[in-house]
Formats: sequence, C-alpha cells, structure tokens
Amino acid sequence: MSSTTRIMALFTTVFTTLLTYALALSIPVPTPAEPQANTNGLPGAVYRCFVDHFDDFHYVHGTDCEWVPPDEAKKCYHGFLGSIGPDPGGYCQTYADWFCSEDQMMEYERSLFDLC
Repeated sequence: MSSTTRIMALFTTVFTTLLTYALALSIPVPTPAEPQANTNGLPGAVYRCFVDHFDDFHYVHGTDCEWVPPDEAKKCYHGFLGSIGPDPGGYCQTYADWFCSEDQMMEYERSLFDLC
C-alpha cells in the first residue's frame, strides 16, 4: 500500500469520525417538559395539601402537597389539611369525630366543595 493510499485512508477515517460527531451534536435533544400531575388517576388515591385551594401546581412542584396512594388514603388521618384533591372521579370523605366513625361521615365530590 502506497503512502498516498494510507494518507487518503487516514483522512477518510478522520473525516468520517468528525462528521459523525458533528452530526450527533447538531441533532436537537428534546428538553424535559415541565413536570405534570398525573391526570389519569388511580382509584382511591388523593392529593393532600396543607394550603387552601388544591391545584396541580403545588403538587407538581413539590410544595405544600403530597400524593397519597390508595392503601394510605383509606386510613384515618389526624392532622391539618387545607385542601384535598382526589383523583378524577373520586370523592372526599370527612369525619366529624376523631375516630373516623361511619355515622359521622360526610362525602363531597371533587367539583362541589373547595376542600376537595
């Protein structure tokens, strides 16, 4: 193999490698979207917020709200809540006594009461 052929082969290899990297760097990479709350819902799950007027912003940005899975949401909760946001199609059950007695329960659909 002549020196000219070797130089051409080396040039081709270097050029191909550089072109590959240049093309890879020019391909736009999508930036992650702003996080969104789950709109699909999980039956029995609820968002518990410590501020009034539940909205997805507080949950998505990790401020003042927490998502509670169904098995935990079914338990009697003793604490302050500013608002509750059940998943779509859900409802809130509130109790008038400390023991969460069924005879002291009130139900609210999400769209009917500000607490929900």
